[in-house]
Amino acid sequence: GLLRPENQDLIHPSEGDGQDNGPLLVAVADGMGGLPHGALASRLAIEAAVPAEGTVEERVLAANQAVFYANHVLISDDPGMATTLTVAEVLPDGTVNIGHLGDSRAYLADTDGFRQVTRDHSWGQEKVDSGKLTPEEVKYHLWANAITRGVGFGPSPKVDVFPLNLVEGDRLLLCSDGLTNMVSDDRIADLLRQGTPSDAVKALIKAANEAGGHDNISVVVVEAC
Repeated sequence: GLLRPENQDLIHPSEGDGQDNGPLLVAVADGMGGLPHGALASRLAIEAAVPAEGTVEERVLAANQAVFYANHVLISDDPGMATTLTVAEVLPDGTVNIGHLGDSRAYLADTDGFRQVTRDHSWGQEKVDSGKLTPEEVKYHLWANAITRGVGFGPSPKVDVFPLNLVEGDRLLLCSDGLTNMVSDDRIADLLRQGTPSDAVKALIKAANEAGGHDNISVVVVEAC
C-alpha cells in the first residue's frame, strides 16, 4: 500500500514460485488496524497456524488461542488486538480445504469462471445477507468493513471451512482487503489469469496501488498443475 505507516499484514509463504509435491499451506493474516498490536496479532496467528497439526479448522483455532492468550495474559493492560486469517491447505490430488475468520478472502478461478469462496465476517456482509441493505447501499457505509468475527475475538470462535477440488490450470487467490477494497471483482478476475502466478500477484498489487493503495496489500496465488 501507499498510505499506511505500518504493515500489519502477513502471508505464508513469504516468497516462492511453487511446490512440486506434498501438501502446500498458504495463508493471509491482516492485523486489525483499528485495534492495538495488529502487526503482532497477524504474526502470532501465522506462527501458530503454520506448524499446527490437524485440519485447517484446528490451525485457525491454534492461531486464535495464541492471539487470545497474548491479548489477555501477555498484554492484559491493553487488550484488544485481533487479526483476520484465511488458511488454505492444498493436497497433491487437488483437494483444498480453507479455514477462515475475518474478511481476508479466498477466490477461485476455474473453467466455470471466477467466484469468491469465503464470506466476509463483517457488519456490511451481515446486513447484505439479512436483506437489510443491498451490496450497493452498504458499500459506502461507515461500518461496512467492521469485523464481526476474527482471530482473538474470543476463546472459541466458529471457523468457516470451505472444501474445494482443483484441476490443472485452476488458480486460487488469497488476499487481504487492501486488494478487495480497491479493485473490483471483475478486475481481479482479469488480472488473476495474467501470465504466471507471480505475474498475477504483481499485477494485482499494482492495480490496488494505482487505485490509491489505501491499505496494506497481501496476495497469494496458487495454480494447480
